Amino acid sequence: RLKNTYSNDTYVEMNLLEQVAEKNAGKAAQYGLRSLEEGVQYQHINLLKKIYDKDADKGIEFASAVYSRTRKDDSPNLWALNSLLEYGGEVMEQTKTNGKRPVYSQTDMRVMAESLGQELLKMDGEALASMTAYIPAVEKYAPNRGAQVRAKMARAGARTGGRPRSSGSSA
Repeated sequence: RLKNTYSNDTYVEMNLLEQVAEKNAGKAAQYGLRSLEEGVQYQHINLLKKIYDKDADKGIEFASAVYSRTRKDDSPNLWALNSLLEYGGEVMEQTKTNGKRPVYSQTDMRVMAESLGQELLKMDGEALASMTAYIPAVEKYAPNRGAQVRAKMARAGARTGGRPRSSGSSA
C-alpha cells in the first residue's frame, strides 16, 4: 500500500511539474531535479520534452541531469537510456530547421549509445532477445557497439535453435 501511495504521489507530482513547465520552464526544471533523486521515470522524459519546448537552455540543463541520474545506478535504466537517445535524435533532426540547440550533442548521443550497448552486452541470450527494440539506437550512434550487440544476439540465437529460448512449453 505504501508503494502504491508513493506511485500515486509521484504521478500527481509529475503531472503538476508538467503544468508548471508550460508556464515556467526554469521552476519546472528546478523541481524536476529534486524528483530525480528516486530515479528516472517515464514522466521525467515527458517533463524534459515540455521544459525543452518552452526553454531550450533549461531543457538542455535538465536533460543533462536526467542522463547523469541514469548513470548513477549500478544497473542503469535501459528504457530511460533508449528514450533519451530517441528523443535526442528527434530533437537533433528538428534543430536542422528550427535553429534551437540540440538537447544532447552528437558526442553525448554516442556516449549514451555506448553505455546502452555495454549494458546489452552484459545480458545473456534470453534477456538480450527481449531488448531488440533498443539495438537500433545503439547502431545509429555507436555503430561498432551495435554490431557487437547484433553479433552476440545472432550467436545466442544459434545456440537456441535460431530463436530465443522461452520458459513456456515447446510446440
